[in-house]
Amino acid sequence: MFKILLSIVFFSTLSLPVSANLSLSKFRLYFDNSNRNDALQLRNKGDRAISYAVELGLVSMTEEGTLHVVEEDPYSAIGLLRYSPKRGTIEPGERQALRFSVRKPAGLKDGEYRAVLKVTSAPLMEQSTKVAMQSKLAYSLPIIIRHGRLSASTKLTEAKLVTVGDTASIEVWQLLEGNRSVFGNFIVEDDNGNEVGVLNSSAVYQPLTRRRVIIPLSQNVSGKITVKFSEVALYGGTEKAQTTVIIN
Repeated sequence: MFKILLSIVFFSTLSLPVSANLSLSKFRLYFDNSNRNDALQLRNKGDRAISYAVELGLVSMTEEGTLHVVEEDPYSAIGLLRYSPKRGTIEPGERQALRFSVRKPAGLKDGEYRAVLKVTSAPLMEQSTKVAMQSKLAYSLPIIIRHGRLSASTKLTEAKLVTVGDTASIEVWQLLEGNRSVFGNFIVEDDNGNEVGVLNSSAVYQPLTRRRVIIPLSQNVSGKITVKFSEVALYGGTEKAQTTVIIN
């Protein structure tokens, strides 16, 4: 089990870098009551063979949005997942499919079960008759399994203008009720409806009831500012929320 502090970055594209030459076809794996099988494609875009290994772990989210490794979780998805292959080598220009299936035991409690998949990769280089691994890089992506009857509602509150580093941003607290997480995108609009800030692929995980979200702005703003959140329907949600703030 990997025990380092883990900060998972969520991308909005469908081809994600793990190392300079390895990409993933998805940034999130999602299973619900009607979907128990999926596959993740690993692609070697380089000119040298790549060795990879995958393993499952657990994380917990803080109110600041930081994810850290934990050893136990009452809603762990690890025992519900079967996947293969767990390691291998991908030749230049080739792909490897990692196949996943969900096995739910009888009497499984309704709820959302989670894990993260850590993919570690490194290019291979020949040294005499041996093969050595170098420059190990890793990427972690969330796995969500929803079972039974689930619901969630979300609200935005306490929006204000802040500066993070040198970037003007909107800080907002996202509230969560229910027995599942929410996952979606934020848009900030000025009083004329122009888009002045975006944050994609943002999540609030149970058992959190609130999370602080920072949305970077693309330009200076003033007047009435509207912050909007919309869940990504592809991952089982249709919740929306919005709030406003006056910036002088």
